[in-house]
Amino acid sequence: MPSNAVADVQHSAYTDHSIPRRPGAASKATSRDCRIEPFSGTRATQRDLALAYAQVAIEHDNQVCGSRAFELLRKLEPLNPHDPAILLQLAYLYDLRSNEAEAMALYERALEADPSQVTAAINLGAALSKRGQAGRAMQLWKDVLTRSPGAETASLNLALAQHRAGDIQSADATITRALRLSPGSNRLHKLRSELHTAAPK
Repeated sequence: MPSNAVADVQHSAYTDHSIPRRPGAASKATSRDCRIEPFSGTRATQRDLALAYAQVAIEHDNQVCGSRAFELLRKLEPLNPHDPAILLQLAYLYDLRSNEAEAMALYERALEADPSQVTAAINLGAALSKRGQAGRAMQLWKDVLTRSPGAETASLNLALAQHRAGDIQSADATITRALRLSPGSNRLHKLRSELHTAAPK
């Protein structure tokens, strides 16, 4: 069994949902300020606002936005139990609060609602890997790469898990495939170097 490489499994952030807001609102957000408003004449639902606050919180590491998003999403989740976007963003915010058990349950539900949710699969795999369930974690990452071959975080996590399981050839093949799609990726080159250094002589 090879020794562990320096790297560890990684999470992926999901920030693709937004609503129109005043120009510059996100870029001016600070850890003490966060106010999102729709353009004049437009209306935003509570769901829109919750997802927008979550996006700003994650993109700008804004704790005020994160708290508002968390409050809104916790209220919306029971009313929208099969909405993958709500489940995924709430799961990620639980992850940021180190409540991995709650995050895992929500990632599972997001995948049940929409099996194509790449971020949910990547992050659920990361949590499972930390709990010693490498087999299921690797299967989740393989499924992600079947749907989205360019999902770099899935490739990184899968290669690392394969290496830790002693399957050096598969780990190298995973990184090689990923590098064909992202030849300039520093993360992939760094992991390849770390894994080669950690491989038994």
